[in-house]
Amino acid sequence: MTADISNPNVPHPILILILNFWLFGGVGYLLIGQQQKGIGAIVWTILTSWIFIGFILCILFAYDGYLIAQKLQAGQTVKSHEFAAFDFLAKLPLLHE
Repeated sequence: MTADISNPNVPHPILILILNFWLFGGVGYLLIGQQQKGIGAIVWTILTSWIFIGFILCILFAYDGYLIAQKLQAGQTVKSHEFAAFDFLAKLPLLHE
């Protein structure tokens, strides 16, 4: 089941971007309410960190977290597994419903 998240009081999008980039790709998601997506992002980043893909995933998760936080601050509702960019990431196990 996909839950809707609506919280205009999320941390600043830049903070979400920094947290997702520096802390295993998913801590920012945890702060904005996308728990399963955050855990999945952390797992994927750790599993792929020994190759260059882990670094690329951190960049993608950081940007996506930034866009999701912007949507929430603007008062929009997002799904718990929604990606604002890079929809192909939703096909990875642990990142989709």
